Amino acid sequence: MKLFENYDTYTENEIVGISKEGISLKSSPFINYRECTYNFKQNKFIELISKENTIFRFQKFQKQIFEYGYSTRDLS
Repeated sequence: MKLFENYDTYTENEIVGISKEGISLKSSPFINYRECTYNFKQNKFIELISKENTIFRFQKFQKQIFEYGYSTRDLS
């Protein structure tokens, strides 16, 4: 089961530029800050009433990591 299958992930190696408008990636469309802000505001209410909101999904993900003897905390 993939907990965050509806999220796209990128490493810093994918970034080709950062501007006041957003982030340019090598192999993906431009990430526009205004569009992200707009989408976040639309989804905020849905997130609050969702059975498995982001916090719940992260805690579930974190629990799976702990079960294998690892932690998500940086202890350095």
